[in-house]
Amino acid sequence: MKDWKEQLKPRSKYTLSQNEQPQALQNIFLTAPCDWGVMRNGGKNGARFAPDILLNLFKKMAKHQDNSQWSTHQVVKKDLAAHDFSGAQDYSYQKIKSILSPLPSSSNEQSPVNIFHLAAGHDHIYPLAKAVLEIYAKAIILNIDAHLDTRVDELPHSGTPFRQLHNEFNLSKNNNENNNETKLTLAQLGIHKYANTPHNYEEMGDMKILSMEDCHKENKLQSWLDQILSHNQGPLILSLDCDGIDGPIMPAVSAANHDGLNKTQMKVILESCIQYWNKFNSPRLFGLYEYNPQFDDLHCTSGRYLSSLIHRIYNTSETL
Repeated sequence: MKDWKEQLKPRSKYTLSQNEQPQALQNIFLTAPCDWGVMRNGGKNGARFAPDILLNLFKKMAKHQDNSQWSTHQVVKKDLAAHDFSGAQDYSYQKIKSILSPLPSSSNEQSPVNIFHLAAGHDHIYPLAKAVLEIYAKAIILNIDAHLDTRVDELPHSGTPFRQLHNEFNLSKNNNENNNETKLTLAQLGIHKYANTPHNYEEMGDMKILSMEDCHKENKLQSWLDQILSHNQGPLILSLDCDGIDGPIMPAVSAANHDGLNKTQMKVILESCIQYWNKFNSPRLFGLYEYNPQFDDLHCTSGRYLSSLIHRIYNTSETL
């Protein structure tokens, strides 16, 4: 008689776990399991476990389409960050740039690549955005967050990345496509005024903001997104700081949000970004930050929801 383990049927081949290829260029997962930026900001450590948890949850999901080429690349040097945080950010920037530089340009007829940045603290958006700007000369960041992350602190951490980017590249004040200067557009939504000091708003160029209060107004979110994403501003980086999502959905963060974005609002945002990526045939960049698995429930409910967002972008050719 067969052992009970031998009687179990093998898992379906239509999971993602069996298809990773070292040099795959169609779907790239950049992992940054280092939460020194969170700790330097006084947050709760543990976000460094997020990339592994999210990848494991995502790989259990069925792929539904022939989108089998994917690879993972760790883009941080954790030991370096402990004593040279700025050096660690530069290492990450150089590593990301070396991975993204060989990618096909948006002018090619083939489908754009999916680039997923699974990181610990929001400080990791800085090296990603810097690498994208160095390669493409312009980019737009759509950031979902309760905080602006434009702190004026002298030392960089998870609350300073957009201040760093503005100081280095300046936020665009116009969209003249004939101008060859490096352009960065930053649009932030879900922002709480009480979660940001007045200094966070100052000297940040043409930063566009939609408060959480305005997100609740009927049709305001969609109309704002339509305006922000109406024309080609280079590759779009959708940056999700998980504390921008409503606390009952996303308790697994360092600072849970009692009045954040709900799943319906998140779907509106995600679908608007997918329309932009498809319309302008640009790389699909999705950065996921501040998820702390140590504060998730036993079912990994928050992690499973985040993995479903990754899955939606991974399968953008499908209508859901």
